[in-house]
Amino acid sequence: YPFLKEIWKSYTFEEDPKETDDKINLFSICNEHSMYKHEPSEKEKYACRKLLKNWKLLRSIQRSSSDQNEWCKNINNWLYYEINPYILNDDNIHSILGKAQRIFSYMLNEKYCSFTPLNVNHQPKELNKLRIFNENISTFNEILGKKSFDNYCSCINFVKDCINIYKNIKTKHCSTTIGVNDQRTCEIVNTFDIYYRGYLNNDIKIQEKLPDLSSTTDINVNIEKCMSQSNAKEVGFAQGDRSDSSILSTTPAETAGKTVPTAIGTIAGVSSVLALLYK
Repeated sequence: YPFLKEIWKSYTFEEDPKETDDKINLFSICNEHSMYKHEPSEKEKYACRKLLKNWKLLRSIQRSSSDQNEWCKNINNWLYYEINPYILNDDNIHSILGKAQRIFSYMLNEKYCSFTPLNVNHQPKELNKLRIFNENISTFNEILGKKSFDNYCSCINFVKDCINIYKNIKTKHCSTTIGVNDQRTCEIVNTFDIYYRGYLNNDIKIQEKLPDLSSTTDINVNIEKCMSQSNAKEVGFAQGDRSDSSILSTTPAETAGKTVPTAIGTIAGVSSVLALLYK
């Protein structure tokens, strides 16, 4: 899902950790065998450095409660999507962040952001996709509403995958009595239901033929067909702009502004909605 890189980019999660920037000797934690219970590979140590680099970013400056909340949610989403559990497992991450907390506690941002693990028996990588949708709904509305040519197809594919994931996990873990171990999973599943039904733009659902969540049909998207249709629309928009320019007096910058849609919208406002749901 290439469009997710755009979300991570806004937080600089994807930037490489640089040893030269490690003035507080934070990365030395990644060389300790006790963090892994075995001799770590270079891949594990690199993942550890990237993890600590991003948590350090979160703690390096003072943040408002809403900003802290957004960062904390998305850093956990990034972590599960990019690293956990194929490189570092939950135990590794708890050990690394626990050791680093001694350093983080002296940094400007005193607000704590905990690692929020997902149930290993409930398809955590899939469950995390629902969590990403829930916590970035304004971004999904922005991309799908404006049909960004770079990110549109991967985004609509992600949403349709989420619908199938929702049905699968709800049936397995949240359709009958919810046990103690199912509570966090079912909270994510139920929140997806709320956001999909109530916050994903209805025009988008109609336009993309997105089904009701009670539908029993699996949803798939033909990426090649989607790309082909998007490219055709892009050509049509570009030709329309050239036609407009023959009638209206526009500057090159204005024309460019019309033909290159915004890829990612603001994520602001999600935290307030979640706070309302919590209440």
